[in-house]
Amino acid sequence: MQKQLLASLLAGSALATSAHAQSTGNWYGAVDVGTLHMQNSNYADPGSITVSGGYRFNPHLAAEAG
Repeated sequence: MQKQLLASLLAGSALATSAHAQSTGNWYGAVDVGTLHMQNSNYADPGSITVSGGYRFNPHLAAEAG
């Protein structure tokens, strides 16, 4: 139940950010969340959160860090 709720919240937030990506500002940011499920392993399933941002100089050139 909690995994389904988390998956639906993440999917909803991904859809909500696509509309924000159409803004005309030059600065932008992103937050990415991921998980990995390993079969036949004694290790816990790792997860990751990545935060990045950048500046768009023109439609063909941008700098990004994160």
